[in-house]
Amino acid sequence: MTNEDYPPCECKGAGFCPRYGQVVPKNMQIACERSESYREMLTQAFAETDREESKRIYEEKIKRRDEANLVDQVIVEVEKEGVNAESSELEEGIGTVLENVFLKFGITSDRIEQWSGIGGCGCEKRKKFLNKILPFIKSEPSIAPKKKTQ
Repeated sequence: MTNEDYPPCECKGAGFCPRYGQVVPKNMQIACERSESYREMLTQAFAETDREESKRIYEEKIKRRDEANLVDQVIVEVEKEGVNAESSELEEGIGTVLENVFLKFGITSDRIEQWSGIGGCGCEKRKKFLNKILPFIKSEPSIAPKKKTQ
């Protein structure tokens, strides 16, 4: 076999390898990059692999991971707004909180109108509706004075 039969690795690093149609971990990618005999072994091992199906599965996993990361970011931003399992001392309601979180991600009413291609996204109306059905109850200050500790 010649070097033309098993050309050098073209991958930029670990991840999906289009040549073999598989997800390749870092140690495997390094070995493939450095050794023609390793590339020969991989070529034989993955000869019967459905590359398109492997790529589709890999891309689905990446998409789910990205979506999970986005959800985690939204949760962090909602918590920064003061909403968590213990809180109920916010003004307004969930509509205001969601608006503030969306703004942090650059999602504005103008952008939604632009994406949807329609005039008037109805964001303000939805915000008011959500605030009405899911308001936050502001804690009333305690009437009883705090006890002094000595």
